[in-house]
Amino acid sequence: MTDQGRPTGRWHGPRGGTDAAAGPGVSLSVDQTPTRRVGEAVDGVHAQFTLRTHGLGPTTPLAAPARGAGAGAPRRPAATAQVVVIDCSDSMGYPESRFDSVRQAASRAVGLLPHGTRFAVVRGTHRATMVYPGTEELAVAGPDTLGNARSGIGRLYASGGTAVSEWLGLTRRLLAGSSAEIRQALLLTDGRNEEEPELLPAELARCRGVVRCDVWGIGEDLDREVLEQIAVRLEGRPDIALDGAGLAAGFEETMRAAVARLVPSLRIRIALEPGTRLRYLFQTVPDERELTAVSRTVVEGGRVRVEFPTSAWSGDEQREYHLCLDATPPPHAGEANARRAADGTNATEGREGTETDLAVAEVVVPPELGGPPAPVTLRVRWIPGARPVTEYGEDPRPEHLRRHQDLGTAIVRGDAAFRDGDRATAESMFRRAVDLAGLLGDSEMLAMLAEVMDLDEADDSGPRLKKSFDTRRLDRLWMRRNRTTPTPRPAPRGPTPGPSPVVAPAHHHGGVVPGEPRACGAADCERLSAPDARYCQECGTEFAS
Repeated sequence: MTDQGRPTGRWHGPRGGTDAAAGPGVSLSVDQTPTRRVGEAVDGVHAQFTLRTHGLGPTTPLAAPARGAGAGAPRRPAATAQVVVIDCSDSMGYPESRFDSVRQAASRAVGLLPHGTRFAVVRGTHRATMVYPGTEELAVAGPDTLGNARSGIGRLYASGGTAVSEWLGLTRRLLAGSSAEIRQALLLTDGRNEEEPELLPAELARCRGVVRCDVWGIGEDLDREVLEQIAVRLEGRPDIALDGAGLAAGFEETMRAAVARLVPSLRIRIALEPGTRLRYLFQTVPDERELTAVSRTVVEGGRVRVEFPTSAWSGDEQREYHLCLDATPPPHAGEANARRAADGTNATEGREGTETDLAVAEVVVPPELGGPPAPVTLRVRWIPGARPVTEYGEDPRPEHLRRHQDLGTAIVRGDAAFRDGDRATAESMFRRAVDLAGLLGDSEMLAMLAEVMDLDEADDSGPRLKKSFDTRRLDRLWMRRNRTTPTPRPAPRGPTPGPSPVVAPAHHHGGVVPGEPRACGAADCERLSAPDARYCQECGTEFAS
């Protein structure tokens, strides 16, 4: 991970944690640049975490002994509860073939439930009713119960209004009454929440922490904002199907991912040293999610610990996180390091007084999964200096994350411009998105962009916007804009504290860019970009050539 334009004395992962080769378990690695200029204190101190589960099948023997069990003891599989919610409102019935596809997709998805799973199927209209079982409870998946549930889905029809809060309320009651460690829902809808939409936010607040919900949308007039609101609030993923075949494949893929989640929530714990404050924690891979709002702070013996829950995991999964801490450099910070550097002594050798401990990062693991990864201490080493200017201005985020966030911004702005009839701006923004997706190696995003851009018929400025396309493809791009790819891991390198030059964008292969930073000419934008940047990294305005 490259931290452009700042000192690069870096700890590379894994620091702490369990080696995946050692056997099934949970591992933690940390990538951090400990050396910071005093002038960068306002930007915080940053660290990137990679948290992994590996080799954990339903009854995988553990490499490390669980509490009260010997090494190699099989673990009890986590109990799972799953509710499938099907929108049966009037708007789902036109054309008739759409609802046929809905029934078929839902039936196939239910058929994938492993035997022993607690489950239910809910019909959603202006109220929520049980499809299977007939009473407000969960059934246990088996040949007979799954067959009866699929028969009930086959008899569904579209009639009535849409009250998503009612559907989620019934789902919450079903799952809250279950003892299952993993509680999930899968919702299929056109997202047109027409009955008492003002009730939805309060119901989502009640559902949070009780149910994880993935959402699939279908239809020409779907409300994508509602789909995203539900999925993001309930730690799931939103998606859109363009046709019946896409819905069947997508719904089945989502259910397969749901039944593969075998590990209950892991908790990330940050124990802060006195004087350190936590600014934020974001999940950055596989989706961007802000986690600070769901944190829980505990103070014990004057020590502050902040815990962040994570949703259920599959047996082999990787997620990445970005942590930012606030710390105040002590008076005259960095002067001793500067003197050592002047004397030819390496200031990053960790001599007494040159580093400050800020926090300890830990992962709280359920006892049945064996021992947790080793905790990791996060430190800072202050040196003199002001904030540098890079391609992205005074921006502390890692380059890979910045590019993904810029990609999402370009999609949002391109979508808005196209719907406002401004094809020139839309084309410029989607061209920017193509560039970024290429730099990131994001083949899935490039394939979706190729549905709205002619990548093979580019002019001197780049690919052109297609003359016509199904605008639902824009909806799908918009819905998937926050999905991210894993961060490339460079080979470790030695610490090199000190000022760094203005660094080129990645398409210049890391070369140093000569010249002055470019100032954005847009009104009210003062962001500086690299001398050869094509776009302003603040507002997206394309520079004149």
